[in-house]
Amino acid sequence: MHPDPKSDWRLTNQEQYLKGASLRMSRFTVRAGQPEWDHEHCEFCWAKIVEEKRKTDGDDMLIEAYATEDGRRWVCLQCFSDFREIFRWTVLSPKEPIQSIQHNAGSRPSSGDSPASATRSEPAPRV
Repeated sequence: MHPDPKSDWRLTNQEQYLKGASLRMSRFTVRAGQPEWDHEHCEFCWAKIVEEKRKTDGDDMLIEAYATEDGRRWVCLQCFSDFREIFRWTVLSPKEPIQSIQHNAGSRPSSGDSPASATRSEPAPRV
């Protein structure tokens, strides 16, 4: 069953920048020289995504999620599963961990930012 786009609290206009995006399962890593940006959040539910070395037993932080090629947008596994058909995402082949890019202090990327397209892609897997 799909979430209802009219009533799901997680849907807040992400289609403006994530509809049809290419995503890759990746582990989060801090960008060299930017240790102050040490985590990301799922674009839908705000689950916290951190480097594996920051995760401790019993916490609910994630160490991997789906990310856009540029590392600006992250989607947790649950939200990916819930919204992949609505957003028509393409899943890219895994590769090295995606490093988060530095954002302006306290701000998220603008809705005008779009993920780069990739030449190697495959449709989102069916579950």
